[in-house]
Amino acid sequence: MNTPARRLRWPAFLVVFASFALSNADAAAQEPSAEWLQGTHAFRHVLQLRQLAPVQAFEDLAEKPAQTILIVLGDTRILEENQRTIPLFLRKGGALFVATDHELPGWKNDRYTWAGRFGVEFLGQPVLGDMEACYQQNDQCPWIFPTDRGSPLFTNLQYRVATNRAGCLSVGLSPPPKPRMLHALANFGKRSWHRGIYQPDRIFAVGGTWDAGRVLFLADHSIFINNMMLQADTGNVGFTYNCLDWLSAGGDERRNRVLLYDGGKLVTDFNVPLVYPTPRMPDDPVALFDELVAGLEDENAHNKLLFQAAGYPGEVDEHTAFQRILAWVAVILVSVLAIYLLMRLIRARHRLDTTAPLLAPTLSRFAPVGAGLAQRQADLLREGNLWEPARALARDFFETALDTPEPPTALPPFQADVGWSARRLLDRLVHHLWRLAYDSKPERIAPASFAHLVAQLDELRAALADGTLRFQTQATS
Repeated sequence: MNTPARRLRWPAFLVVFASFALSNADAAAQEPSAEWLQGTHAFRHVLQLRQLAPVQAFEDLAEKPAQTILIVLGDTRILEENQRTIPLFLRKGGALFVATDHELPGWKNDRYTWAGRFGVEFLGQPVLGDMEACYQQNDQCPWIFPTDRGSPLFTNLQYRVATNRAGCLSVGLSPPPKPRMLHALANFGKRSWHRGIYQPDRIFAVGGTWDAGRVLFLADHSIFINNMMLQADTGNVGFTYNCLDWLSAGGDERRNRVLLYDGGKLVTDFNVPLVYPTPRMPDDPVALFDELVAGLEDENAHNKLLFQAAGYPGEVDEHTAFQRILAWVAVILVSVLAIYLLMRLIRARHRLDTTAPLLAPTLSRFAPVGAGLAQRQADLLREGNLWEPARALARDFFETALDTPEPPTALPPFQADVGWSARRLLDRLVHHLWRLAYDSKPERIAPASFAHLVAQLDELRAALADGTLRFQTQATS
């Protein structure tokens, strides 16, 4: 004869199962799905807020390249399949934005891969950081910081930018025939590791001008997923605005078209829903109940409960009658609970107001105050120090004058067909420009000095053109 605990085993299991299912149903109704959190709805909404129109096909890049930004997140096969198209797109004024944590060979292995053409190598995830310098002290989510050069990507951010299992970049030398200037724009913290090797200032972002266009490379595309963009204590949304603003500017006209590839798939619609998606019911809730009923049948629980409740076989004593009442109460309670569970599963709905725009307030709250490039120029003028643009002009002069396949390491000898006193002034000017271009120590350049420097560079270029000034590399070439 079975004990009372044996008779009530299945009813007790039903109570536990029903409570567990109800708690899961409530949790699912209050939280968005994991698939949605890994999506890029917030990123696409930022594209729409910046009034960037989607391009419908890769072939449409050739229509208005000077007004177009090609964005590739994650999977970069589209770039590998169109390696000859990308350089032409940039020469015509287009902009390229690639963010991926995948392993991609660069200049060290093959200069003629798409990444190798830019002198950049993508090293796969993850970069680990010191827990104190990571988001929520997760060593796989290190913060990133602007480089000493100054980066337009961090202008007016209220919070720091968090990564999510990011890779890192390695930058080599790129062919210099035309104006191509790529710089590190963002690094990880001072204490970071990649594949067990410690190295400070690992590069996260590289960007700059390339022919008539602009390029920006990031070592992580997960910073743009919904789960990272919608955190209230990160600056990922503002960072997104700054990236897009910087890529949109810098040409004869604003780039207002975007060809977006997300995970290898073309995205042609930036008008995404502004609310969290409603969680779905289980694909087959009937199968769940069928499995439960089958378990009851395997133990013949139905007949046992009926026999015990009816007192079969023979007479029953007071104790047995009491146990019979308990069994019926358990059956009734479990039946009511099962009906209530079924009603809750059928009527379960998202608890958030589906008519309220949830993403729009979040994204607008983190928007930077001004465009990155314009803000940077205003900061330089306000500080009264134009050293950065002066150094860029000086480097451009020597790269054009020397015309060598590698950046110069030392000032080559030069000749000047001018008088003795003028030659001394010219010698002093050339050496000053060389220190300005390649010395690591900054020099204060006031706006008035910057205007004088521009005039001096024009005179030197004229001297190079008429042969009055000659560098030794020109004479021997």
